[in-house]
Parts: sequence; C-alpha cells; structure tokens
Amino acid sequence: MGPEMTTDALSLADICALPMMSGVEVLAGGSGLDRPVVRLNVMTHPGITRWTKEQEFLLTTGYPLPATEVDLTRLITELDMCGVSALAVKLDSYREEIPAVTLAAADRLGFPVLSIPPAIAFDDILSTVLALIANRQVATLTRAQDLSDALLQVSMRGSLDDILARLSTGLGQAGVLCSDASGEVLAEHLTDEDREHLKTHGALRADGRLSRLAAVTAAASHPSLVVRPLPTEDSAQGHLLAIRRSGEFDAHEVMMVEQAAMVSALNISKTVAVHDVTRRFAANALQSLLTGPTDQLDDLVTSATAFGWDLRRRSRVLTGLLPEEVDPALREGVSNEWDAMIRSTDPAAATGGIGASLAAVCDANLDSERLASAVARRIAAHCSVTISVGISDPVDQAGALHQAWPQAKTAATLAARLDDAPRVRRYEALGLLRLLDAVSDRAEVESFLQHTLGPVLDLPEHQSNEMLATLKALVQHRFNAAETARVMHFHYNTVRYRVRKLESLLGDFTHDNHIALCIGVALEALPLTGRGRRARSSGALPRAD
Repeated sequence: MGPEMTTDALSLADICALPMMSGVEVLAGGSGLDRPVVRLNVMTHPGITRWTKEQEFLLTTGYPLPATEVDLTRLITELDMCGVSALAVKLDSYREEIPAVTLAAADRLGFPVLSIPPAIAFDDILSTVLALIANRQVATLTRAQDLSDALLQVSMRGSLDDILARLSTGLGQAGVLCSDASGEVLAEHLTDEDREHLKTHGALRADGRLSRLAAVTAAASHPSLVVRPLPTEDSAQGHLLAIRRSGEFDAHEVMMVEQAAMVSALNISKTVAVHDVTRRFAANALQSLLTGPTDQLDDLVTSATAFGWDLRRRSRVLTGLLPEEVDPALREGVSNEWDAMIRSTDPAAATGGIGASLAAVCDANLDSERLASAVARRIAAHCSVTISVGISDPVDQAGALHQAWPQAKTAATLAARLDDAPRVRRYEALGLLRLLDAVSDRAEVESFLQHTLGPVLDLPEHQSNEMLATLKALVQHRFNAAETARVMHFHYNTVRYRVRKLESLLGDFTHDNHIALCIGVALEALPLTGRGRRARSSGALPRAD
C-alpha cells in the first residue's frame, strides 16, 4: 500500500533530479517516483519499521540490511505498508547488490529502491532535501495564511459566492460547494464534471441538494473530496465541500477548507441576521397595511419599495391559515415556502406573517386561485402541512387593503372547514356562505336545514348522497331536467324519476318558487354542518358548465 498523495510535497522524482543526486540509479519501483517526501530518516537497525513514518525517504548502507533475500523482501513489503516513500541504499562490501526477488517485489508494489553512488554523502542529501521541504512548507503555510486573510476580507464586504470563488482559486480551481443544514445548496463553484462526479458518489441528490451522509462517507475514502461542517451554535449545521477530480488535497489545503468553513459560517450568520431584521420590518409594515390605521399609508407605500413590493397596482390579498398544532420551527419552514413560492411567481408581491396567519398582496391580474393551489400543494409536499388559502376581491389602491384582509381571512376559514386539499376559496365566489356563516345561532341553521332537507338527509347514506347531488345539479341548472341529465351523464328518465321522488319528500319545488329558494339556501348552508363534504367526496356532485 503506497503512501497518501499530497499536492505540493516534494516528490522522489524532484529529489532524483537534483544536481547533487547525479549518478543515483533506480533499481526497482520506478512507477512510484511520484510519491511525496515530507521527511527523511537514516536506517541503522534491521527493525527500522517501528520508527518509520509515512512519506519518509529512508537512507541506508548495506550493513543494517537483513542478510537473507527473504528477510530483505519482507522489509521492503513492511516499509511500503508503513507508507515509506522509498529506500535509498549505498551499496558496499556488506551488500554489493539487491537480490532480484526483492527488486521484483518492489516493482510489484511500485516501491522505489534507489542505489546511491559512494561519492554522495548522506549529510549532503539530508541538509539539501530538508531545506527544500522546509521552504515548500513555508510557502504553503504562507499561501494558506494569505487565503485566510483574503477570505476574511471577502466575508466583510462580499457574499458567500465571493468566498467560494476565492477558495476555489486558492485551491487551484477546485470545485467547491456550500449547503445549509437541509442540504440545499447556498452557493457553488462546480463544473458539470464536478457535479456528475458528486452524483456518482451519491453526494448530490437528484433534486440538487447535498446528501451530507453520502458526502462524508465518500470523503472518508477519497482524498480528492473534503467535507467540513460549518461551525454553528446549534446542532443544525451546513457543510462546505471541496472536490478535485484529478489529484488529492494535502493537509494544508484541508486546513484552507476548514478556514473557509468558519468564514462561510460567519457570512451566513451575518446574512441571516440582516434577513431576519429586514423580514421583521417587512412583517410590521405589511401588518400595518392590512390591519392598521390609514394615516401613515403614503409613508408605508413609499417605504415598501425598499422590500421590493409594488403597492401602487391593482391587487388581491391572499391569506394562509395553518393548523393550530404546527410548532414554531415548522411554522418558520412553511412561512419560507410561502414567501419563496409567491415571490417566484410575483417578484413584486408583499409577503409575510401576521400573527399565526400568512399574508400576501399580489397582482390582481394573476390567476390567484391557481397560485394559491400551487402554494398549498408545495407546502403540503415540502412541509407535510395542510394550509387553507383565502383570496380577497381585487382592490384598486393600497388604501383598500385593510378591507381585503378580512375578506381573505373569511374565505380561508371557510376553505379550512369545507374543502379537501387544496383548500382554496375566493371571497367573491362564497355567495350565500358568507351570510350563512355569519349566523350566530347554529341551532337555528340546523333547524332550517332539517325542516327544508330533512327527508333527504334522513335517507340511507348512499341514497342521500345521490339525491343531494341530483338536487344540487337541478338548482344549478334552474330545475331543467334535460340539462341536468346531460351534465350528470344520466338518462333523462332517471332524472325525471328522481325529481318526482324529491318532490314527494320536499314539496313541489319545480312549481313553487318559495320551496325552490329555501332548497337553494339550504344546499348552500349544508357544507357548514360538515354533511356537504360527504356528498362532495362521493363524486356525485356535478359541476355546472
């Protein structure tokens, strides 16, 4: 097993190329001349392996070498296993040559065995090579310190992307990536080849997020990959990753990545702090617009441009209601998804939280119902939270937003009570539900429903659902049996039969306008009791053209 490769270390080839090494012969293991050398040692005892270290260039004479070719071959194998870079022998009367079987073993291992001419003194090799190693280490440390200083300067005045760009340059254009605790990539400098390499190791998932476990596992066995956590005060940590597809990172470069991880964490903390302050100011401004007095309206509209809002256009208010059991941490995630989804569709929208509710002021020209449904589905998929969304009537100016806010809240409240996911309602489409929901005496509403629809509600569940669906379709199509049959995909005679049965239960609604009106109102009120949802979920309710 050869020693671990480092990037800037002096190699055996570099040492052999020194003028003072003229006459040195590579007896075996020539494929390993790229091995790095970071220290030197002189062998004085056959049991030298217990004192050797990785990436060590070992010098010896023939005297301390094992006498038999079996023991010498075993020594070569053990030195290679210990990570020694090479063995250089000054052959003499004690050992005039290295056995062929030993050289063959060194060739198989790629372990260099060198022959040093008698005229070259060990002292000269030691002093010259150690000076070169020290100079390179000083240069590397200086480069690391320069990078650290540059990263701190960039952090003070630049972005996370600037930090990663500087790190990539300091690492010789290596690929770098920074993620948050969830694996979402915050910034990166990667080539397409880097991404494919990371995907091969499972470090990058199909959705583009970093898989921390896969990345750390891959880095443990691939020195071309370094992953370090971002130091934070809590247990939720992001990660900084560096990848070099050809070559490996040395210890000093790993130290650079660790320094960059610390600087990145500082930059992210600064950005988050600024974002939190801005978000609180924005939430306060939005709350004032929707619920506060209008005496400071002009100032609020003017200052809204600082948040990227456009409040001078025709707008609608969207309100999102969350279940009460959602904890604060999850609520924060839901709020982030709400903001991101709405702002990606309408960059000039005003978004934020008001108490336990979510709020947005959007362009009235957007398909707000489609947007609300998309937001509700995204939050359900990413946060496993079902929200209800209410949409106000459009308003022409910011001064009317405080009227639109309660409209959106009413619609969202009814959507939560009446709808399956996605729970979305428009205020203007609520119809009689707005009036009926405002009735404080629920017992009176139940009494009215029982008096008007009781005989149908009391039927067995399947029959009740069928009759309610037919009755609703008849009301929607002005009691036109032919049109109702077409929409419900029933034979005309089937609908006529149901009409006769319904009239026997409820009265002659096809000719008595008062009965018809009461039935229409009762059908509107029915969902408020929870029984309307059962009929709707049966799939029997038609949709008017």
